[in-house]
Amino acid sequence: MTKLFIIGITGYVGGDTVYAFTQANPEWEITALVRCIDKGAVVAKEYPAIKLVYGDLDNSDLLANESSKVDIVLQLANADHIGSIQAILAGLQRSHTRDAPGYFIHMSGAASLFPASILRDPSQLGTLPADTHIYDDWDGRVDLYKFTPPNAYHKRADLAVTHAEQHVNGAVRCAIVSPPAIYGTGRGPCHRHSMIGPCRARVILTEGAGCLLGDGSNIWNVVHVSDVSVLLALLVEAAIQGGGKADWGHDAYYLCEAGEMTQRELVEPMAKEAARMGLIASPELKAITRERANEIMSFADVLMGSTSRGRSIRARERLGWVPKGRSWAEELPDLLEAVAREMGLWKGGV
Repeated sequence: MTKLFIIGITGYVGGDTVYAFTQANPEWEITALVRCIDKGAVVAKEYPAIKLVYGDLDNSDLLANESSKVDIVLQLANADHIGSIQAILAGLQRSHTRDAPGYFIHMSGAASLFPASILRDPSQLGTLPADTHIYDDWDGRVDLYKFTPPNAYHKRADLAVTHAEQHVNGAVRCAIVSPPAIYGTGRGPCHRHSMIGPCRARVILTEGAGCLLGDGSNIWNVVHVSDVSVLLALLVEAAIQGGGKADWGHDAYYLCEAGEMTQRELVEPMAKEAARMGLIASPELKAITRERANEIMSFADVLMGSTSRGRSIRARERLGWVPKGRSWAEELPDLLEAVAREMGLWKGGV
């Protein structure tokens, strides 16, 4: 029986991933880390067969002990927690060998591909910086290590994972999955929406118009949450096969995207749908300042105005991954209704 330890089950991606796993592979034996009794009760009601352990990412002994009991660990909770990475690797190494390795799958994120100019000068948010680079995880995989800025988000943790095998004597094989702007309603027991979509919706509903930061030319890769779960499942299935066709170790950096959209392309259809639903009076677009955006929602300027561009070639070539989730436009009615309800603006829809 395949044994998994999953960290992040109450989160957006982690919750959707566990739903996908349990639907397709109910025979997998899953242990999940949760931080509190209240959320544990929600998970237990939805998934009574999942074993719950209580703690957080700073409980290194707990993480190491639980990791030592399983074949595969997925860290879907925090892209930057070095201590948890080290504890997981130590636990897997304790109970595995080069001939019978354990597997570690870590989720990074789109901020690792931000242009250096944005990190230096936030006033460029909302525009397409001149130093924008389109990364890929195949021929250009070296760029992900050498040419991302030294202070890039997630870089230290990414390197701790992809370079781990030289420190664990081959007893652990590692991979990173790095999604971009994730959208869509998740199927997990707790958090069912990302930050990207609700942020834009909250700004639009607060201001009563489609709001653009800068000229709206900045670009994000996008992917539906269900497609991220499919990629994670394909990697787990490869691990079960002793590695399968997947790459592990230094080359095992899997970008995860289904195309890209400018800020304007994200906002325009959202404003039109909000107007159609009667949530705002007009779909017209207007400018918004960084300061005003951040008054509405913390870090809204970064969520709206950043640029992160890449091509996920490795998942397609090695695993046959094909994104099939609903489009951004198809998800907008559900997203806008959910945010409107949270804001107390929902009066029934069309």
